[in-house]
Amino acid sequence: MSESSESRFRYKPALDGLRALSVSAVFAYHLEYDWASGGFLGVDIFFVLSGYLITSLLLSEWRHSGTLGVVAFWGRRARRLLPALLLVLLAVAGYALIAPADELSRLRTQSLATLFYVQNWWLVLTGESYFELMRLPSPLRHTWSLSIEEQFYIFWPLLVAACMHGSRSVKRGRAVLLGLCAFGALASAAWMAVRFDPAHAMRVFYGTDTRAQALLVGALLAVGLERWSRLPGGGIALRVGSSLAGLLCLTTLVAAHDRSSALYHGGYLAFSLATAFVIAGSVAERSSLMQGLLSLAPLRWLGWISYGVYLWHWPVIVMLDEARTGLSGPALDVLRIAATLALSSASYVAVERPVRYGKLPTRRLLAVGAAAVAAVTGAISFATMGAQEPYWASSRWDASLEPSLPSDGDALGIAVVGGSIATSLIPGLVSVAATRGIRVFDFTVPGCGLAGRLAVDGRNNLYAWSENCDGVLRRRFRSLRRRHAPQLVVWLSSWDLADQRVGDELLRFGTAEWDLALAAGIDQTMNQIARHGAHVVFLTLPPRAPGLLDLVGPDLVRRREHYNELLRAYARRNATAASVVELGDIVCPGGPPCPPDIDDVTLRPDGGHFSEEGSLWLAQRLLPELVRVQSADFADTADSADSP
Repeated sequence: MSESSESRFRYKPALDGLRALSVSAVFAYHLEYDWASGGFLGVDIFFVLSGYLITSLLLSEWRHSGTLGVVAFWGRRARRLLPALLLVLLAVAGYALIAPADELSRLRTQSLATLFYVQNWWLVLTGESYFELMRLPSPLRHTWSLSIEEQFYIFWPLLVAACMHGSRSVKRGRAVLLGLCAFGALASAAWMAVRFDPAHAMRVFYGTDTRAQALLVGALLAVGLERWSRLPGGGIALRVGSSLAGLLCLTTLVAAHDRSSALYHGGYLAFSLATAFVIAGSVAERSSLMQGLLSLAPLRWLGWISYGVYLWHWPVIVMLDEARTGLSGPALDVLRIAATLALSSASYVAVERPVRYGKLPTRRLLAVGAAAVAAVTGAISFATMGAQEPYWASSRWDASLEPSLPSDGDALGIAVVGGSIATSLIPGLVSVAATRGIRVFDFTVPGCGLAGRLAVDGRNNLYAWSENCDGVLRRRFRSLRRRHAPQLVVWLSSWDLADQRVGDELLRFGTAEWDLALAAGIDQTMNQIARHGAHVVFLTLPPRAPGLLDLVGPDLVRRREHYNELLRAYARRNATAASVVELGDIVCPGGPPCPPDIDDVTLRPDGGHFSEEGSLWLAQRLLPELVRVQSADFADTADSADSP
């Protein structure tokens, strides 16, 4: 599109205010403010806005020139997006110089995935959750959304050009494009609902196919406004509707929860449609109160630098943590916000605007861009050269701790059940067990307790995702029984420490009713996972290590000890079916406070979940205990069979 054509797409200050609202919501969500539990939906506002703006620009070019310069469009997108991204990647390369050695490999792969805009699919491939904290958080975890947008920027202009060129008239081409947008948005939302699995929600959360609905809703709005541009744009119905949609969006940003299944069954689509109404009201010719509020100077300024704020805010949060700054609470948040705004402003003034609006010839710009990409790639490779080899292949592998098999030589099968802490054990267990011919099956469901549904806190609200836990666990355990016959089932659950919801009754932790309900829940789960004679090994919850995560609150110690004692009592009552292994004796020798490192290994970086290296360290010590339990159970079974 020519510069004159682009200039005819008139500036709408309220859209910058909407950008500011979006990035503020995401920032607040990542700072973990309770009032911003739905702040992650700010990304969807960006998606709808991007779909609207890009499609509007493409249609404007077609209207004024009768063609689409796709290559020129891609060049403008590169001018707009790459400079700031390259700066952030350079900063991440610098961070890699001080990052733990076992994090370098992940930093390298995620940096390259970000640079080439495939981060979302890389996260799907590796199974890394946007919401989990099993390892040290990656400073590039948030760039998945940029990858989705860039993939849209690559393919959408081609589809728009095909629709317009393949039609006999502009009117017909616009109608075809309108139908494509509507069908595509509905198909994407339907596909998200079909593919959604609460235990593996990240596939649909990160997938371009399932998240395209928001971009296509924005494109649908652009085509609709293009078609009806001559109708009164500032009517009372539009102003009232967009204002109500704005209130709905704000309410959702405050009240939504990142694990709510309703989002994946039409919720994301509904939010995108509400955002589209807000955008329609923001670009209407007649001003409204909403337009005036979104056009305030501070919001416009934040909107101008919103791309940089989004890029920088998460790396700043990761790099400026409590350990490095010595700060916590509001003081740390103020530092993070100030650093983000300073870096974003500097990037906008010194790099983004000069490159975007500069007069550098295209050929020279291409050469400079290619050199910059090569330089950043080299910096990333250099900074991550010290990536540590897997713990099991290193000289610190303690061969004396390798478990031995039962005397009868049968291959031992171990199934692991529980939440995300149990999931974090899997890498080490699989690696160590494979060296001894032991099979390990992963039947964990992050976010779900094994013995009951959970309430958040005194507000009596269920954890949003726990509504689905019962069904998910039943399916997982059914698969466990049908596909595998493990001799041992390892049980490690932390979500069962919270208050339980049984029917319409909320049972408070530690009451007699809560104890009975927990025991009944354990009975129910035991019947499902040990139906074919598998022996269950309860791993007691260890004291927390110094870290970032506090799942339950200040009374965690009391809850943990009470829960552990209930497990011990249950195992004593059901000695033939269950045993206990004291995990705290292994990972926290001597009792609390737990050391942050053992044998130069950081076991639990966030205080709860095991790092990959930590899981390997633990597996060498845990597997002999499991083999001992299985051998004792086998001997008990044989004695029972021989007795009169």
